[in-house]
Amino acid sequence: MHNPEGIYDGTQMKNKDMFYNLKAQSWWLLADRFRNTYNAITKGHLYPIDKLISISSECSYLEKLIDELSAPKRQFADDGRVKVESKKDLLKRGIPSPNVADAVVMTFAPTANASSVFD
Repeated sequence: MHNPEGIYDGTQMKNKDMFYNLKAQSWWLLADRFRNTYNAITKGHLYPIDKLISISSECSYLEKLIDELSAPKRQFADDGRVKVESKKDLLKRGIPSPNVADAVVMTFAPTANASSVFD
């Protein structure tokens, strides 16, 4: 998990208390970007550029990406933290691994900066 002690935007919850793991945190943060972008376009809300997302309508795999991003269900662990449906559970529903979506999620996932990795 990235910055476990950090407070999740708009809440009073620490990341470690809100998210089950880095996967859940990363998927949630990407969903926030899409929500923020929608609100910026349709309602004129202002957000920092690093809280938005833009994907070209000419992207050759756009339909696949949309399908894959919307496939996993949000779940909750026994302790109430947010989880993302596992690939095993997706397969039980006849949904293949969302590889394109995972690539986009990983692209926008929070990371430690290089100096903190080597300190």
